[in-house]
Amino acid sequence: MIIKKTSYILFLFSFLFLQSQNISIFYQLDYKPSKNIDTIRNDLYLLNIYPKENKSTFTNYAFYKTDSLMLILKEKSNISGSVKLDISSLSQSKYPLCVSTENNKFSIFKTFDGDSYKLENNNSIKWNVTNEKKKIEEWNCQQAYCEYGGRKWIAWFAIDIPSPFGPYVFNNLPGLIVDISDAENEYHFSLKGISENNSPYYFPEIYQNSIVTTKQKYLKAYKNYVSDPGKKLREGYLVDGSGQVIKVNGGFSKKFIETRTNAFKKDIEENNNDIEKF
Repeated sequence: MIIKKTSYILFLFSFLFLQSQNISIFYQLDYKPSKNIDTIRNDLYLLNIYPKENKSTFTNYAFYKTDSLMLILKEKSNISGSVKLDISSLSQSKYPLCVSTENNKFSIFKTFDGDSYKLENNNSIKWNVTNEKKKIEEWNCQQAYCEYGGRKWIAWFAIDIPSPFGPYVFNNLPGLIVDISDAENEYHFSLKGISENNSPYYFPEIYQNSIVTTKQKYLKAYKNYVSDPGKKLREGYLVDGSGQVIKVNGGFSKKFIETRTNAFKKDIEENNNDIEKF
């Protein structure tokens, strides 16, 4: 159950942190996926906080649910044989952001074409806290701003909830971030609720064997993909909606490769406005 009453959130945070219990915080992301199209999409994200391990994870909620289900089914299939699952019926993430934090150091995960990359980032965000205050729904908030990823960000944190957490890489303010958006309003995170998380530490399987790299090497790999998104298809590899890479003996027809490659190009064009302006 997601809780959204200020007094209860304050009590819950205090109780859970004293007891070192896990917490889940839900954020909605409204974002503009394309530089060329004035369309706004929205997605739900989950910030899981694990005080005992001094870790947190920020993942797309649909991606998190799908990955969790696939893990359960995989374990079940090892016990009772094959498990049939209609992948098309599962929720699909629209923009799979992923960040993990350990001992106040965060790593950003990027995926494309079946490959996952881990960009380690030890640079802490420098916040400027202002005296401006306002109420956002039930929360008494104070303003802060920063620059990150080539964007200027304006945040509002809850004065009454002394928690340093927030969505994506935005943390270390004197209160829980309730609302944060870039100056162009192309990316906007808003707090939607909180709940206790009774599950042990969990991190999506697709990211667990990520290629550890630098921002420069990641950008080079992505540029190569953009210039030739059909390369794996020609080599006989198919990447499904969950990011799994499947080797197909005999490869694919020329028509299939052309159709899929054009679909990849269209997807790249419609999702060319990354949250970080590299």
